[in-house]
Amino acid sequence: MRIMFELICRIFIRNYQNTEDEKVRENYGIFFSLFSIFCNFVLFIAKLLISFICNSFSIQADALNNLSDAASNAATLFGFHLAAKHSDSDHPYGHGRMEYVTGMIVSFLILLSGFEAIKSAIRKIFIPEELIFSCLSVSILLLSTAVKIFLSYINRKAGIRINSETLLAAGSDARNDVFLTGSVLFTLVIDHFFHINIDAFIGLLVSLLVFKSGIDIFRS
Repeated sequence: MRIMFELICRIFIRNYQNTEDEKVRENYGIFFSLFSIFCNFVLFIAKLLISFICNSFSIQADALNNLSDAASNAATLFGFHLAAKHSDSDHPYGHGRMEYVTGMIVSFLILLSGFEAIKSAIRKIFIPEELIFSCLSVSILLLSTAVKIFLSYINRKAGIRINSETLLAAGSDARNDVFLTGSVLFTLVIDHFFHINIDAFIGLLVSLLVFKSGIDIFRS
């Protein structure tokens, strides 16, 4: 993955080694935010579709998590763009702290989506629905796990390289998603082979972890 990361930087970020340059730093933030938005939105669509196929709330909650990740990445992108603006009469020291402001906005978006998912999960616990096992759903969840591992790695590497708390947070969030998607996959397997439906409970767990990630980002 290290070689892939370096290759991406070399191809898409001009003068990528000069991380002291504000323009280069902005380009890092913009590229990796756009890349993460694309991946998370594709995962959201794919998981949303298979959640209807499998009638699974935990997959739906995981899809919602990917959508909130895409929103977070969009806010990060906006933050990098504003932070790179030159100083003016209203902001004599520049706009660098906008990156932290957008981080707070991201945390509120995640908290909101997590809270809504928690309410839905509690309803599903009292009114459970039968799951439908699908090889397609398992394949997509496995692919999602691989994508999230890659996103975690490249965002954290980029965050360390340009000393960006928001990219580091995006990397940590992607790493947490690996465990979330793994738990959702576990739900399907347990139901298929042992006929034990824990979908709503895993969905609640995923929702609570999404909510916790919002609190962590806000504190950071």
